[in-house]
Amino acid sequence: MTIDLLGTQEQLLDAIPVPATLIDARGIIVDVNRAALDLARQIDPAVGRQHRVGCHIADFVKLPADRDRFRALIDDLLKATEPWQAHWESTRTDGESQHWRLQATVLREGNGRVVGAMIMREDVTQQVRQENRQHVLASIRDQIWQMETGEEIHPTLSAVWEGLKQLGVPLMYCSINLLQEDATPDEQEAYSIN
Repeated sequence: MTIDLLGTQEQLLDAIPVPATLIDARGIIVDVNRAALDLARQIDPAVGRQHRVGCHIADFVKLPADRDRFRALIDDLLKATEPWQAHWESTRTDGESQHWRLQATVLREGNGRVVGAMIMREDVTQQVRQENRQHVLASIRDQIWQMETGEEIHPTLSAVWEGLKQLGVPLMYCSINLLQEDATPDEQEAYSIN
């Protein structure tokens, strides 16, 4: 008994657990896998392979300025001589940033001519957000440790304010209580970013 492990191109592509797109040497979509369609269906439930195949991969980037940037990214990919990786930030329909790790391999004929590429993407938004949080907290902590007196509170307030902005935390009012060793409780000071 023999088992056909290869199957069809569609079955092979669908076996990849992350969104994957097969493009030709011009960036035109040749095929997409089920994971890519499932992702697209979060925006439009009626999307099928027929809506993707034959279109340039950059056509599905939401913002026109990002579309041009993505076309340039694909052009760079198609010139790659070894496995390629990039970080792509896009805007979701709710306006939030989404981060992707793009990994691709250029496909060549026997004579070395580029015929296309297989592009896979992984949503790394939560990882990027966690790294940003850690960076902001480290920056604030470093600023606090640099303080030697209460008069140096303003750079710390600025670091907190900038950190909150970077993290997208909608905190209108933020204050820091500065506890002095030699002050009584009613002599302690509170500083506000405002």
